[in-house]
This record gives sequence, structure tokens and C-alpha cells, in this order.
Amino acid sequence: ETLQSNARCFHDELVKHQLDTGPAKGASAVIPVITGNSMHALLLSQKLLEQNINVQPIVFPAVADDSSRLRFFLSSTHTRDELAQTAETTAKSLAQIQKDLPS
Repeated sequence: ETLQSNARCFHDELVKHQLDTGPAKGASAVIPVITGNSMHALLLSQKLLEQNINVQPIVFPAVADDSSRLRFFLSSTHTRDELAQTAETTAKSLAQIQKDLPS
């Protein structure tokens, strides 16, 4: 129950920050954030790691370049504050990357 609640919370936070979660609906413990290209996914993963958020990029050829993404794995031990902060940090970091390195 806690894991499903966390998944819904995190999904809602991502959507609130206008991040693309693809077909994810928030019931799964694995939630993607579509970045739009492999370089953005790689840079975003690195930028988040520097802020103690460990999330791995999924890039071409595993997915089409325009479907590159980060795949967040949630647990029942994440707090609501951690999920909200992660969504906000992801949104701000991706916006900065897209500004600095347009598609």
C-alpha cells in the first residue's frame, strides 16, 4: 500500500512540474521521465547524481532517441518530502539542460 501510494504521489508531483511520464499512470513503482533525447537523459542523470538522486538513463539504442528517459525506481521507504523534492529538482535541472543544450 505504501509503495503504491508513493508511486501515485511521485507521479502527481512529476505531472505538476509538467514532466513527461509517458504512459505511466502512477500505480507502478517504476516511473519514467521522458527527456526527448539521449544527451539530455545522460546529462540529467549526472546532474541529479551530483544532488544525491540516483536515477539511471535509458538511451538509444535501448529506446528511440526521442524517447530517451530516466527511470525512477520507487520504494516504500521514500518519504513524501523526498518525492516532492526529487520531482522539483528533476524539473529544474531538465529545464536548465534544455536551455543550455537545445534539441
